Amino acid sequence: MRALVIPILLAISPVHSALAIERPPANERWTRTEIGNLVIVSNAGDRIVRGVAENLLRLRQSLMEVSKLETRSPIPTYVYAFRNEASFDPYRVAIVGKNRQNVKGIFFALSDSNRILIQADVGIDDVVYHEFAHYFIRNTVVGIPLWLDEGLAEFYSTFSPGGGARSVRLGLPNKFHLSFLQEHGLMTLPELFAFEPLERPSGDLRVEQFYGESWLFAHYLLVGNPKRGAGLGPFLSLLYEGQPPAESFEKSFGVSMQDMQAELNTYLQRGRYSAVAYTLSETGTREIPQPKEMPRDEVLASLGDLLVHTDARQDGAIFLEESIALNPRNAAALADLALVQFSVGQPEAAEKLYKRSIEAAGSDYRPFAWYSNRLVADMQKKAREGEHIAPDAIAKVRELASRAIQLAPDDPNGYAVLGATYTFPGENPSEGIKASEKSFQIAPARLDVAADLVLLYRIAGRGKASVSMIDQVIRPSRNERFLTEAKDNLTLGDYVRGMNLIESGKKSEGEALLQRALESVTNVNLKHQIVTVLATKSR
Repeated sequence: MRALVIPILLAISPVHSALAIERPPANERWTRTEIGNLVIVSNAGDRIVRGVAENLLRLRQSLMEVSKLETRSPIPTYVYAFRNEASFDPYRVAIVGKNRQNVKGIFFALSDSNRILIQADVGIDDVVYHEFAHYFIRNTVVGIPLWLDEGLAEFYSTFSPGGGARSVRLGLPNKFHLSFLQEHGLMTLPELFAFEPLERPSGDLRVEQFYGESWLFAHYLLVGNPKRGAGLGPFLSLLYEGQPPAESFEKSFGVSMQDMQAELNTYLQRGRYSAVAYTLSETGTREIPQPKEMPRDEVLASLGDLLVHTDARQDGAIFLEESIALNPRNAAALADLALVQFSVGQPEAAEKLYKRSIEAAGSDYRPFAWYSNRLVADMQKKAREGEHIAPDAIAKVRELASRAIQLAPDDPNGYAVLGATYTFPGENPSEGIKASEKSFQIAPARLDVAADLVLLYRIAGRGKASVSMIDQVIRPSRNERFLTEAKDNLTLGDYVRGMNLIESGKKSEGEALLQRALESVTNVNLKHQIVTVLATKSR
């Protein structure tokens, strides 16, 4: 019984008509349970729904008390708890395809939310726990090393609620990892710290060795030898400050990497591994409200929202259209349907739907955040091609983002969009830095915001800060998409800063930056724009 993790960027088809997922029966009872940023949508019984909520809250509390993580939840996590396999299967097929009946849980993340799908009558799968732990870890420890990120997530994937209302068990032995490591042995700690699993060919046993040893080392630090584990926080702090790994390790743990390696080998060979029972100071279970029955338009809107972020986008559109027919002022459904129209090349229809969603939004910040994000993404794409962005278009996006911030001041999305509006020539990067840093402070796992900060720092002439953001945050994530974007932003930042300097009368300084950008630019259209500007200004 396995769960599945979907990458953060789903490959979504513009048209999908084969699935034809049926809408839930009109008389089927669905409920919504909201505890802070945790939202559970379900057609299961109330007792089962409360059990799902309780287990996720216990995991969060365990991370807080055992690993001393802040367990911030800056964006919503939507849990779709389907009553049984028959109810779950159409959505499983929509996301992972047929012949995957062993998949009992699915996790995928978007920039503005997490999505978890589970088959409620079999409970929460260990991979869902693993990914939920990742989410909290990455929003607490900025630039966490990959081995520790994976090791902690694997450690918490064996989370098990205890018999009491506040008891949990952690650190159950992972038999697969132990069997593999006992057969193949350990890599050295320097190798573990430097290993790049994504760069290895398919089937490389070293990848399994990496994940297994990451789990074993985390287990040793948290359970096997907590006194050693006390050095973990200082070690991460020194690494973040840019201190050499070997010196940071010995200073923090009081032992050399070689001696720690010997301890870890002994731990592997002894063959006895303890799970730890904890009594939590609180579980938050008293916070769980009674599930509330959902009107049918909200049921269809919630399920449609899920589907439009999968390959079943057109099926989701059918759900959304029916939701809007029942309630023409369902703002979230209108905004989601606008996304579908935009994806199939109907920008005018999308624009009308977005405007309707804004008019119906009331106190719901999401349509403002989604619409402004769509607009600024298009503007940034054009700017990378060297196109001019009109001031009135920028002002429109800022107005929408500011409204999202006003309605949800603790949500990172409005700040992210607002910061991005200052990445264009002629705009004040200092204002953008303030907004983007606020977004990143709320949600440190937002690599898109980190990449925007690379650009904004570069435009502001803060070259060291832009490089530091890459080295300390983006590169450790091993996310090639955002690493490539961040590197391109160094060049784009030189171009924007150069243009700003020229317009302010500092011609020689500006042209020098444009020449530097010309040496590294990869976009053909932007390169042509730089060449044209240099030729024009040199006359």
